[in-house]
Formats: sequence, structure tokens, C-alpha cells
Amino acid sequence: MADSKITIARPTLALAGDTLAAASKLCDQLNLLFMMIERGNDEGDGGDVQLLAQIGRTLTSNGYNNFGMIADQIREGGANG
Repeated sequence: MADSKITIARPTLALAGDTLAAASKLCDQLNLLFMMIERGNDEGDGGDVQLLAQIGRTLTSNGYNNFGMIADQIREGGANG
């Protein structure tokens, strides 16, 4: 059986990289929102809201880092062809 190689056109790679970069930016914006919620509840008795804000910040921070890293890798792969 012959080896098959999957090739992806550079415009497709560029689009995938741009999409992941946009997802990374959205995660960063959501992280800011959760940070504002967290700060808003620092002085009140919002323990549950505080916990949810911390969870949200962790998830969005991870998403920001992961999506951005993958976008960079895809772009580098597309540039190196």
C-alpha cells in the first residue's frame, strides 16, 4: 500500500491560524471580564461568584495560551511550507 500524505493549502493554514488567533483574543477578553467580576466581588459576600470567576479566569487563560500557541505553530508550518 502506498504511503499517503495529506497536504493542506497555505491559504487554509493561514485561515486556521487566523481563526485560532481570534479564539485566543476572545479568551483573553473573557479573562478580563472574569477578572472584573472577581474584583467587583472582593468586598462583598460573593463566595460562589468569586469561585466561578476564578474558574472562568483559569479556563480562559488556558484557552488564550493554547489557542495562541497552536495558531503560531500553524503559521510557522505554513510559512515553512
